[in-house]
Amino acid sequence: MGLIYLALVLAPFQYGFDATTAIEYETAMTFDGFIPVLGGTEGLVVVTMGLSVVGEAPARKNAIQAVSEITSFKITFNDATLPFGLESVTEFFPRTKIELSPSGKILKTDAPDTRPPIRLPGLDVKRFPDITYVPIVFPKTDLSVGSEWTFEKPFSDGPMKYRCKLLKIDGDLITVAMKIDQEYETLENEALEVVDEREEAVRSVKTVMTGQGTVVFDVREGLVHSLKMVAESTGEEFSMDGEMLKTRKLSTTMELVRKVDSRSGESA
Repeated sequence: MGLIYLALVLAPFQYGFDATTAIEYETAMTFDGFIPVLGGTEGLVVVTMGLSVVGEAPARKNAIQAVSEITSFKITFNDATLPFGLESVTEFFPRTKIELSPSGKILKTDAPDTRPPIRLPGLDVKRFPDITYVPIVFPKTDLSVGSEWTFEKPFSDGPMKYRCKLLKIDGDLITVAMKIDQEYETLENEALEVVDEREEAVRSVKTVMTGQGTVVFDVREGLVHSLKMVAESTGEEFSMDGEMLKTRKLSTTMELVRKVDSRSGESA
């Protein structure tokens, strides 16, 4: 085993955003099951997006910065394209700057506190980087194949718990298995919109989401190479008097792939 490879195996991994970073991703999300539109219906929503991420010079010690922007967008519902173009989606998911620790903990974001017109699990405006290009928080310890660790990320509905295991090291790329768990309760009005006040609500929904997938990470550049997650959500509807009404089911798939190699400018 060479010294360089040995160092890679034992290294604490970090993100590497800096002023030279420029990367493009393609993302695809599918939501199959209960969709909170048209009074609530069973269906299939497919969202495809282009995502641009650039690094910036750090504003302070022990922190790095990245800026992301959606560059293309399409959403379909049961194969019919919905009238939400790039301009309308960037109203809710605008160009966003984050500050994060090298290990991947997001310290600051300028994302707004807005809610998109269609609310789906995982589509949290302020935490969009967490489900795309900054999905892992690495421990500040040496890692090798078989290493396991946990962390938690705050989302607007409730904290997401993560369990990770380093599966494989292949040159500059590592593969990490990731499992997620989240439980939360929301209030809804008659139009299935999430509301904050009980006086505006006609039901409460208790949701449990579990999922698993893999993240491929380039340890030399400190960037995510690809990601795939599959999750199952179960929501139990209750009247405001506590009566059980019905159960909602939703399957979600999230995929992210690197479109352009920032080292060569060529397609990966």
